[in-house]
Amino acid sequence: MHIIQAMTSVHDRYLSNSSLLQTPEESYHLSQAAALFNKQLSKPVKPVDQDAIWATALSEFTFDLGLKQGLDFAVSIKTAC
Repeated sequence: MHIIQAMTSVHDRYLSNSSLLQTPEESYHLSQAAALFNKQLSKPVKPVDQDAIWATALSEFTFDLGLKQGLDFAVSIKTAC
């Protein structure tokens, strides 16, 4: 749930043409998502939890990749102007 909330916060910031800086809400939700994900992975995974773990892993990877590419693109635009 926290990874979705972080993604939503980033998307809202993007739509509002706000700064490139991460908001406290984004930081909080990303931190919570990572901590809870780590907690789940540090114990035996139950079959009932496998789909949620895969979905979270894919979401975190996609989010991190998109955030990095988005920031690189935004910085390149600002330096070109």
